[in-house]
Amino acid sequence: ARVNGNTYNSPEKIYNALLQQLFDFKMEESYSAENARVQLSKKFIPTRKRKATTMYIIMVDEIDQLITTEQEVLYQLFEWPALPGSNMILVSFMHNSPFLFIC
Repeated sequence: ARVNGNTYNSPEKIYNALLQQLFDFKMEESYSAENARVQLSKKFIPTRKRKATTMYIIMVDEIDQLITTEQEVLYQLFEWPALPGSNMILVSFMHNSPFLFIC
């Protein structure tokens, strides 16, 4: 999946976009970003019963546009591929160097 951080008026909307792109999930307007995040977690972190059979590569362009005070979205995006058994690979791009100073 390929998403652009500059596309969303709220960083949490990236969860809904990923769910739609990767799994052809039919999104209702009332479907919250938190529900989408939970669904993605289930897909990216397999359980003992449900082994990973597919690797997902997520490309996030302009990831620096997802910076918020809480950093919840960025932490989640970087946490998924770091978890044991994860079947997600994150590739991110940024065009502004201030991000380097925030980390």
